[in-house]
Amino acid sequence: MTEWPNDGDFESLAMERTIHPEMSHEDLAQHIFEENAAMAAQSIVTLAAGSTNERVRLSASVYVVERILGKAPVSPSTVKAPWEKLLASTIVDVETYANGK
Repeated sequence: MTEWPNDGDFESLAMERTIHPEMSHEDLAQHIFEENAAMAAQSIVTLAAGSTNERVRLSASVYVVERILGKAPVSPSTVKAPWEKLLASTIVDVETYANGK
């Protein structure tokens, strides 16, 4: 594993700036993220599957699962199904209409 930052990293950034002088710092950062997203995703999956540190494996695994499935609810009893939300809002609408508001 190479140490970061190294001279190659700075040279690469300088080259990006030379190639895209019209880009703002934010746009250039976004461009670099887009170019390297697949590699970063692969790094996370590699850590999830093969890190020697259990905490790193867990953290990377949780990130991958939450990225695909979403965060797990804090308490299953507080999570309502979509139909329950619709029914509750319909009841409120009917009560509001019935009371002339």
